[in-house]
Amino acid sequence: MTSQLILGNGHGIAIASDSAVTMGMRRTFETSEKIYPLPMPHRLAVTHAGNVMFHGLPYGTLINEWIRSLGEVQLRSVHLYRENFNSWLLDNYRRWTTDYNLTADILDCFYDDFNRIWNYLKTDEDRNDLEKVRALWQAEIRAAENFDPATPAARQVAAQQFSRLWPQSGQFGASSIEASFEYWFDDVASTDEIVDLAKRYVTVSLESRYPGSGRSRAFLNFVGFGSNEMLPTVCSFASFGAIWDLLYTLEAGDKYADREGSGVYLIRPSGQYDAIDLIFRGFDSGFIDATKTAVSKALAGGGQDSAQPGENSADVQNLGSLIEDSFNDYSEFKKLSGLRRAIAGMPLASLARTAKSLIDVQRLSLDIAGELGTVGGQVDVGTITLKDGFRWIRQKEYGDYID
Repeated sequence: MTSQLILGNGHGIAIASDSAVTMGMRRTFETSEKIYPLPMPHRLAVTHAGNVMFHGLPYGTLINEWIRSLGEVQLRSVHLYRENFNSWLLDNYRRWTTDYNLTADILDCFYDDFNRIWNYLKTDEDRNDLEKVRALWQAEIRAAENFDPATPAARQVAAQQFSRLWPQSGQFGASSIEASFEYWFDDVASTDEIVDLAKRYVTVSLESRYPGSGRSRAFLNFVGFGSNEMLPTVCSFASFGAIWDLLYTLEAGDKYADREGSGVYLIRPSGQYDAIDLIFRGFDSGFIDATKTAVSKALAGGGQDSAQPGENSADVQNLGSLIEDSFNDYSEFKKLSGLRRAIAGMPLASLARTAKSLIDVQRLSLDIAGELGTVGGQVDVGTITLKDGFRWIRQKEYGDYID
C-alpha cells in the first residue's frame, strides 16, 4: 500500500509520497519511486499507487516512456494529459505483451475472483442454500454491470472470446475459467440456472471490467497545470489490465482548486490515509459505524416489552442519519473549515513541509499498531508552480531535520 498527499493553493502544489512497496503482503522494499515529474515546458507530475506491474512491466517504466513520447508539446489541461496517457497505453501495450500472457493474466484474475466470491459463502448452510447462492451471483452481476458501461465493441469482443476462455478443453486446458469455477464451487449447491448466472457474470466482467477489479488495480494521479490552466488540478485514473484490444481503465474523478476565504485550496490524499483523515476530520469514519451499531443494539434490546429487532428499523436508520450528520457538522465546524483556510494561505514551503509531516503520521500510525510497514521509506516531496514546473524538495530544505 502507498500513502500520498497533494496540497495546493495559489502559490502552487506540494506532493508527498512514501517510497515503500510491498510484494505479496510479505516483503517490503523502501526504495520505490512513486512520483514521476514531467520536464518543462510541462507543469505536471504523475503519482502512482497500487499494483506495481501492468502485464509484466512496472508502471514507472510505462509512465516515463509516455513522458518521452510527449516531447515539448504542452496540452491545454490536466484532463487531456490523462486522456493522452490512456490513449498511449491502449496503442502500445502489445509492444511488450503476447496474447498468451494476456490470457494467462486474466485467467489468474478470474481464479482469484472466484475465490473471493466463494469466501462470501462462509457456512455449509449458505453453500447448500440455492436461494442464497443465486442471490449472490445476481448481486455480483449487478456490481459488474454498474462498474463501467460496456461499449458495443466491448460486448462484441466479450461474446467472441467467452467460449475460448470457459471450456475446459480449450487452449489453456486446466487454467480455463470453467476449471476455476468447478474447483471453487464444487462444494456449493448448483443448478443449470446458477451455472448460467456464473457465465453471465464472466461475460459482464469481460465487457466492462477486469475480473474483480482488485488484484491488478493501480491508481494514477495527474497533477499540475495545463497550458490554459491557472489553478491546481488533479485528474485521477484507475488502471486494471488489458485483453484483446480492450483496455480496462476508469477515470477516477477530477479535483479542481476551490475558493476558500481570500484564496484557493486543493487537498487530495491517495492510497492509505486513514490517519491523515483522522487529523483532517477530527474523527475516524469507523467511529460513526460503531456508534450506529451500539445505538441499534440498545434500541433493539431494552427489555421484555421492547420492540423486536427489525420493528424499529426505520427509527434506527433515522437516528443513524442524525448521528452521522452530527459527526459531519462537528467536523466541518471544528476542523475542515479551518483546514481549508490554512491550506489556502500557506506559503509553498509550508505546504511541502505539511504534506511530508502528514505522510510521516500515516507511517507512524502503522508502526505503533504493529502492522506491516506498507507505508515507509523516505518521504519524497516535490512542488509544481506555474513559473518553474516541477521541482524536487530535498530533505535539508524542510528545516526540521537533517540528512
